[in-house]
Amino acid sequence: MCSTNSSHPGTTINVSTFKPKCYKRFQFPAFLLTNIRGGFASKLDEFQALFNDSNIDIAVLTETWLHSDINSDMLHIPGYRLFRLHRRGGRQGGGVAIYVKSGISCYPLPDLSHDNLEVLWLLYRPNSMPREITHLLINWCYIPSSQG
Repeated sequence: MCSTNSSHPGTTINVSTFKPKCYKRFQFPAFLLTNIRGGFASKLDEFQALFNDSNIDIAVLTETWLHSDINSDMLHIPGYRLFRLHRRGGRQGGGVAIYVKSGISCYPLPDLSHDNLEVLWLLYRPNSMPREITHLLINWCYIPSSQG
């Protein structure tokens, strides 16, 4: 069977032997976004099960209620790296945590942070991105309802 080639008029392609180029298919990471309203450390087992059962690549948690006295080692979930930001100024509540599956190319961008916001930026740049997309910026900003 033959077909005309619309990109090159007058040229025919033998469809029975034509094989298009195969490109690696890029798959966006699976995200979980949730407001946990505190009690973070007591929910770690649930998060670990949820991340693994749902094959979550990147989990963003707000209102973690973390503070500088809580060591990140206590919040470790096997197979994930933790990026966190607690509320500044000694105020209670708030906070952001992002878990990224091990092996995923993600790096924090502290230069984009802001002193008055609970904001966390990550650069996501896996090896298999399409040429048209070189990277993704992941941002999570938590604005407490009292700051509207």
